[in-house]
Amino acid sequence: MQAGYRAHEGNVQQDKFQGINMSQSDEILTYLRKKPITPLEAVAKFHVMCLAERIRDLRNRGHNILTEKVKLANGKTHAKYHLIKEKK
Repeated sequence: MQAGYRAHEGNVQQDKFQGINMSQSDEILTYLRKKPITPLEAVAKFHVMCLAERIRDLRNRGHNILTEKVKLANGKTHAKYHLIKEKK
């Protein structure tokens, strides 16, 4: 098995190399503690195809996450998510 291989089981990824179970939502929360995230970053870093659903999961768990609409040079917009306050 290759290092870094990840098997996706619903919303849970298991890092076969390290033997660690962490949900995609937990991975996103860990990232949000450091900096905002966009859908493209979520796909590239975590293979999360629907970031909005993971953000919804986090909000349902009590985390305050702001959605910023960012307008691109071509006139299109995308979301950028910011962790405002983490549930204790």
